[in-house]
Amino acid sequence: MCAPNGQPGPLRIAGGVVRWPGTVPTAGGTAEGSVNAQGVVVMHGPLGMRFDGKIDGRGTVTGRLTSYCGYQLVWQKEAK
Repeated sequence: MCAPNGQPGPLRIAGGVVRWPGTVPTAGGTAEGSVNAQGVVVMHGPLGMRFDGKIDGRGTVTGRLTSYCGYQLVWQKEAK
């Protein structure tokens, strides 16, 4: 019943607010949350979805999404 692994889609962080629009596996919709000064990320989304993660000094976000299924997710900051 779980969606296959793949790229998680874009993660947007601005002003301490984290948004992950659209492609939340098994839930659909948008997840939203916050990042604190220590780089800890917490997001909540549809159907009880929760993401707990951390941003490292290179801009890599890693963490665990739990919902009906569980996923380990990684995002890397894009260079501009």
